[in-house]
Amino acid sequence: MSSQTALVTGASGLLGRAVTTAFNRKSWSVTGTGLTRANPPAILAVDLSDAAAVAKSLDDVKPSVVVHCAANRFPDSCDRDPAAARAINVAATRSLAEETAKRGVVLIYISTDYVFSGAPGEAPYETSATPAPTNLYGITKLEGEKAVEEAYAAAGGKGKGVVLRVPVLYGKADKHADSAVNCLVDAVWKAQKEKVVMDGWAKRFPTNTEDVGRVIADIAALYTSKIEAGEAEGLPSVLQFSAEDLYTKYEMCEMFAHLMGLGLEKMEKDVKGNEGNTGVQRPFDCHLNQSPKITKNQKQYALDVTYSDLTSQMKITFFKLYSKHYARFSTPILTADSFLSPLHAAAAAWLTATHAHTVLALEGQRLEDQKVDKVEFSPSMPITPVFDVQARIKELQGFLDPSNPNYQPERQHKNIRAVIKLYEEGKIDGLKRTTIIDGKIVPYKAAFESKSGSWTEGIPREIEWGSERPTQQLLCTHLTVMWGMLFERGSLGYLG
Repeated sequence: MSSQTALVTGASGLLGRAVTTAFNRKSWSVTGTGLTRANPPAILAVDLSDAAAVAKSLDDVKPSVVVHCAANRFPDSCDRDPAAARAINVAATRSLAEETAKRGVVLIYISTDYVFSGAPGEAPYETSATPAPTNLYGITKLEGEKAVEEAYAAAGGKGKGVVLRVPVLYGKADKHADSAVNCLVDAVWKAQKEKVVMDGWAKRFPTNTEDVGRVIADIAALYTSKIEAGEAEGLPSVLQFSAEDLYTKYEMCEMFAHLMGLGLEKMEKDVKGNEGNTGVQRPFDCHLNQSPKITKNQKQYALDVTYSDLTSQMKITFFKLYSKHYARFSTPILTADSFLSPLHAAAAAWLTATHAHTVLALEGQRLEDQKVDKVEFSPSMPITPVFDVQARIKELQGFLDPSNPNYQPERQHKNIRAVIKLYEEGKIDGLKRTTIIDGKIVPYKAAFESKSGSWTEGIPREIEWGSERPTQQLLCTHLTVMWGMLFERGSLGYLG
């Protein structure tokens, strides 16, 4: 067993991926477990309800640290199927803890702020505060904490069971629904068409998964080194980590809407809390007080408990999530009805000017309807080089040929064939050197010109993240986020 070998349960999930990345950055040997999204050998297929399978994975990997991220972390889901919630959150945790305790392995169990009642006036909660969960999710996670404590007490070995409580998490996700924060982006889009009621009562402290992953890797290194040196006595068994920025869900939606250039006229702020709530009870304020720092003094070492700002991190998250789409392809397709705001048009203009992309503006229905009277290849700025339509269509045809070095994934074929079909039907007239910029976006145009003298000069290729100054960098950040949002709502497809 190497002192720098980790096993991460739920490694394909929101937090598990960040934890795996954090260990990799510190040059640990790390293996994950998963079930529905297993990907051997990096993520082994292990059913945590199968004690024999769990034991085998421990014997095969021989970790010094196990991080138990796998859980049902959605309160509504726990209420709908209590037996399933207890199976993963309690029974599987107990089984895993018994196996790791037998082997003298450090187990880091991920728990939640929902183990506390969250009653008004009680927060912030210390690690020593008495838990009093108000819903089944919190109850099962508290029972998981007790299972870890009991397993290590019974084993009496040199291992250590550590509970790490964290609040609501956000970060890089396969889909918005993976995070109770990321999913609010979908709520903002939904509120553009219909009434959406959003909680403006409960206090939340959204915390970035990369920060949590870093803290976990640091805990793993600290605890294993202390145990190896025979200095484990006094190491806390319960730790807490949380960002300090306070939001309600409604306030997060306000911030996302601002980034996307959208309004929230149809979103209703709910301040009633649990009054009249017949469903899952939500705590009012479960703010976790940071664990006392283990100070670097007399052979003790500090844990880095710094945290990321939600607004800046969501800009980065949006950009990373969507930029990989537009950066890979040379021709974005933008429908005319996508211009929900001047910022949408400005986003297209900025990307066209910066990356020399061609925008295909459809004067009519969306591309997928293929019911258009006329289509024009129209650069949104008078830039060079000017694209030759016939050459471009020929290039697109090559993208469908598996023998072509530039052959594109099948998920792109529908969009490519749709444009080729429009060209063959004579609906693509040719290249028209026009602009999509009109009087509505003069404020943004003026902002750019005040810095550079034109839209195209001096626009930075690299974004300066985290800055709240009214600079070109910040404007470009907003514009790029807007472009990504078009892709998310289905108004934007990609070619190439």
